[in-house]
Amino acid sequence: KKEGETWSCFAVQVEPSFSPAGLKPDCKFSELRGLTGSGKLSTEETTIAAHAKSLLEFHAKHHFCGTCGSETVSEMGSSRRRCTRNLVGEEATPDMDKNCTGMWFPRTDPVVIAVIVDGDRCLLGRKAVWPKGVFSALAGFMEHGESCEDAVRREVFEEAGVRVG
Repeated sequence: KKEGETWSCFAVQVEPSFSPAGLKPDCKFSELRGLTGSGKLSTEETTIAAHAKSLLEFHAKHHFCGTCGSETVSEMGSSRRRCTRNLVGEEATPDMDKNCTGMWFPRTDPVVIAVIVDGDRCLLGRKAVWPKGVFSALAGFMEHGESCEDAVRREVFEEAGVRVG
């Protein structure tokens, strides 16, 4: 993307066997997980793709209201879903027994990321499938009720077998 350019991005869920007519021979669909650590995407492209994937999953799992079971509709640029019985600013119709207050948002799961330092050295991790020379800080999801400090201690031990703090 060049300065001043705008993009339109579209995310679609496709099956691995999907092969659209007219796709150039050197083009293919790829699973996002295989691209993010490969260096094939810029940081900005990785961010956009990860956001798109999370929204696809959110919309795929929230077609129906978790409160009353009615259908939901996408709103606010796809950043939330509202129960069709949630009559924001509307009057209830005679066929409705009551309004539902169902409003659903994409998950935002808390995570920790840490670089453990010892003098002039630091502890990094890597996956075997990553390109040679690619490393990462240690990171992971927090558990419910866990402090950031406890999450770092647990994740570092789980990923590297090292006790810290």
